[in-house]
Amino acid sequence: MMNFKNVVLIVIYKMPISQSKTFKTINKQLRNEDLLILYDNSPNKELDISLKANYQYIHDNQNNGLIDAYNFSIKRAYEVGATWVTFFDQDSEIPDNFFEDTKKLENTVLQNVVSIVPKVFVKQIKISPFSSTYSLFRVKKNQIDTAINSGNTVRVDFWKQLSLEFDRNFQLDFLDYFFFKKVKDYGMKFVVSTISINHSLSSSNYKTMNFKRYNDFLKSENRFVQSYYGKWRITSYKFKLVLRVIKLLLMNGGLDKIDITLKYIFETR
Repeated sequence: MMNFKNVVLIVIYKMPISQSKTFKTINKQLRNEDLLILYDNSPNKELDISLKANYQYIHDNQNNGLIDAYNFSIKRAYEVGATWVTFFDQDSEIPDNFFEDTKKLENTVLQNVVSIVPKVFVKQIKISPFSSTYSLFRVKKNQIDTAINSGNTVRVDFWKQLSLEFDRNFQLDFLDYFFFKKVKDYGMKFVVSTISINHSLSSSNYKTMNFKRYNDFLKSENRFVQSYYGKWRITSYKFKLVLRVIKLLLMNGGLDKIDITLKYIFETR
């Protein structure tokens, strides 16, 4: 079995690999020491490229979101002796110096730094890293403690020593919240690189989201808050949902989305 220093994951869904912005912008940056995993969640295979010696293609038509792809890449990193794993969605534009700059940080950061993240922009608005307490509860912006997972480079030993996996309760949304909460809980840190990437985010606009996507997002959001926070924070979260209902009303976001949001506001446990 070949050994690699780094594992790079791109999760593909209903898009030919050759058309993936992420693949097109990182393909020329990959080195022989990097194993690229192309994890295809599509109903039908989207493999339309030639696989190089350091490419691995997985087709998983069960489409369990990102969870299986993330956990597979971590396990694969153990097997090939990799030190770091970088996660990508299929629709990020990665600058030419991404791996060069990330590699410099990998070689200089302290052992308690288990994650290196870029700054992420959607339509020129910075969305990551961010404050999880403000995002979830709309309370005063505290420390920047969370980032989205696309572009996140994670130290493999952090998972291996603690026998961690990504929580299967969060198959698509809130896997990033889960990861960075574990970083904080175990007293570890992450650093923000000088790199900026442009990204497309499926959960960035509640009005344009279809009902199923919105419902899945809301379900994961509610489950995360209920699982990891106490009563006072849950109350703050429900207040944030009230504000979301008002926003949906003002933007004609859809009565079905308003109805399901109200359900979570009045839900008691």
